[in-house]
Amino acid sequence: MLAKDFHPKTLVNKIIGVAKLFRNCHLPCFWLQDIGCNKPPFPSDVRWNSCLKTLKWYKNNWAKLRSIFENHNSDFSGSQWNDAHRVVKDIVVYKNVEDAITYLGPISEALDKIQSDQATTASAVETWKDLLNKFQEMGSDGREWLEKCDL
Repeated sequence: MLAKDFHPKTLVNKIIGVAKLFRNCHLPCFWLQDIGCNKPPFPSDVRWNSCLKTLKWYKNNWAKLRSIFENHNSDFSGSQWNDAHRVVKDIVVYKNVEDAITYLGPISEALDKIQSDQATTASAVETWKDLLNKFQEMGSDGREWLEKCDL
């Protein structure tokens, strides 16, 4: 399945680790809400587009997450905190999230179109052709990006 082929598991698992900290631990959850962020969404195995939502949450709140770690590093500790802090500090992870959104966005749109009630075989073929054209315009089929971010 195309969605699973382009699912950067290692990257998504790092972001899920950050999301779990801010969703499941009381103090980080409070700090997140205190600065006006929503709780992070978790990806679901049955809703592939939910992976994209989690990545977008991370990208949109990255600066706020960094400030939480900077302001509260002495107030909280533990391996989950330290692991999440390492991920949020890592600019390469952030850049990979941006790239993931660039590649997964068109796939997400294509999946939404072909899963709609109005989708026909002809419209599905047209959607896949449009998706191929978008990747060709980006100058890539996405495989090298996936290999890079899933190390």
